[in-house]
Amino acid sequence: MNVSGIVLLVVALQIVPKLVHCLSPSVQHDKQVPALYELDDWSKCDIAPAKDWYCVVRVILSGDAVTNTSSNFEVNDLRHFRRTLLDRGICLVASRRTASNVSTLSRTSFPASWNRLDRYVLDRAYFPVSMHPDVSAEWAASDEIQRRIVAQYRGLTAYTEIEYCLTSDPKPQFEQAIGVSLAVALALGCILLLNARQWIGKAFQTPSTQRQPIKQFALFDMYKCFGSVGVVLAHCCLFGPFLVPMKNIELLEEFIAHPNAKVWRLLCPFLMLVFFTMSSMLLTVKLTHTEPRLRPTFGAIIMHRLIRLVPLNLLMIGFATFAYDRFSGGGPLGSRQLIMEQGFCRSYWWMNVLFISNFNMRKPCLPDSWYVSADMQLYVLITLAILAMFRIPKHTSAIVTIMIACSFLGPFLTVLWTDFDPVGPSNLHEMRFFLLDSNFMAQLYTPFYNNLAWSVSGMIAGLGYEQFQRTDPNSETRKRILHNLHLAIVMLLVILGLSISATITASEDESQQNRWWLAVCYATYKLSAAAFFGAFFLRIILAEKDISIPPIVRKGATLYYCIYFIHFPVMRIVYCSDVIQETIVTPFFLLRKALKVFGITYVLSVLLHYTYENSAIKALRRICFSRS
Repeated sequence: MNVSGIVLLVVALQIVPKLVHCLSPSVQHDKQVPALYELDDWSKCDIAPAKDWYCVVRVILSGDAVTNTSSNFEVNDLRHFRRTLLDRGICLVASRRTASNVSTLSRTSFPASWNRLDRYVLDRAYFPVSMHPDVSAEWAASDEIQRRIVAQYRGLTAYTEIEYCLTSDPKPQFEQAIGVSLAVALALGCILLLNARQWIGKAFQTPSTQRQPIKQFALFDMYKCFGSVGVVLAHCCLFGPFLVPMKNIELLEEFIAHPNAKVWRLLCPFLMLVFFTMSSMLLTVKLTHTEPRLRPTFGAIIMHRLIRLVPLNLLMIGFATFAYDRFSGGGPLGSRQLIMEQGFCRSYWWMNVLFISNFNMRKPCLPDSWYVSADMQLYVLITLAILAMFRIPKHTSAIVTIMIACSFLGPFLTVLWTDFDPVGPSNLHEMRFFLLDSNFMAQLYTPFYNNLAWSVSGMIAGLGYEQFQRTDPNSETRKRILHNLHLAIVMLLVILGLSISATITASEDESQQNRWWLAVCYATYKLSAAAFFGAFFLRIILAEKDISIPPIVRKGATLYYCIYFIHFPVMRIVYCSDVIQETIVTPFFLLRKALKVFGITYVLSVLLHYTYENSAIKALRRICFSRS
């Protein structure tokens, strides 16, 4: 199976179960349990300082209906979203906020049984002062929501806290921001068209004498081109239901609580983590193929990598820090996403600049940037390991063994010294708030040492490729290498399957008495998965003969970093826009939205790559390497 077929299969495996599930009878909404989200139609709210305010309110439920032993509220966090924490968007008219109206209102006190540390609480400091509610707005919102809750559900009491209030209509600012963005895109398009003859001629009219197929790049170029589609679709399907927000939340609960849900949680990250393997293998192959006297220094290697990443990284940091708030007027929940993250970026931008943002998953600036930071850290580590092998070649086996041992110890010690489920988020509540402040993301998923196995497998595959190239084409040695590689792939696949099964079984033991066994199973799963894909990629590359990929695929591969950097902000702006009230979400709805996000992302990536990014990279290379 070629790599495009593999990518399509991976994407299909993520989408098809949802499509099948959508066609099955859905669970009827329990009328005795309030919806997680209810938003007033904000297009009908005349937002102005002296008129209506649109407030997003966090609601905590208590009362007899909650504390009753037969209550539907206190449920398993791993199977259902807790309905004691709600989000409401209400339009507060000016007459209800006047002092004479709120002075006679009574407000429910904070529930004594509620644990503040157990729930996600936003810091109002990240919102501008103009969005902070006054006392009259707090009381008016509490009274309005209390009346609605009591009218619909008996035995419930609501405690409210306003997250933020829109006191000025943000829609004109949003429309202006969209207009400016379109104007900038049009200007970049004109610049691209003026220079199109140069890069089109090079890409599509290359003389046949220069068309040198490079086997070690063909597979990866195809995966980067098509795999980026799967990454965007996966993120849209994972976070989209909460950006909309989703009304029929029971559909998502039923899917997440499916018996095979943990299998998907362990398999789906492969779509993205294999990029660590590809990056490491490319680095190893390039360095081993270079003559010793021509090999670049450690500083030169890292500088080339920084030049590749820095221009777009700085652009996205600047956009999030200075322009995010301009796009928050697309919907009532836009401020929660964009302005809050803008506050994070203004405080922690330097961690993104230094490529250590994966150690800041509590208050992250551009949460998806963890991958780029981890990739840079792993790139430095693998470079040091390869240069050490060149310096002391007789200790190559020892260096590789140490790297493999560290790849196992990272996830093993993390799982052993923590108490959360390594298979996925500790509860659905974390997913509802985009895994912010999640121990799973901060301690297990994003640190580079827990993903070291993927880069080490790429390094070993690169060394294996170099060893294979040194043998004669029809020699017994080459045949023996291929035979051993076949056996390794089969054995690793079997070990991977067994480790996944053992990890899921061990994670379902709530007693935590066999934590060491869970740590062994999970670390084995990580190591065997990385080793399998490293061996699998190596086997495909060795089997390809004189492959020449289409220029459009090769160009698409160069856009991968652009697509990854851009797709998350685009996803948030698209999903948060035009949200009038809660939405019935289906897999087809998510897929349609995801394709829209990918289309916008791809167009912007083409414009930025061939205008800003390429020019910046060339300028930095001239500055840094002009003397050499």
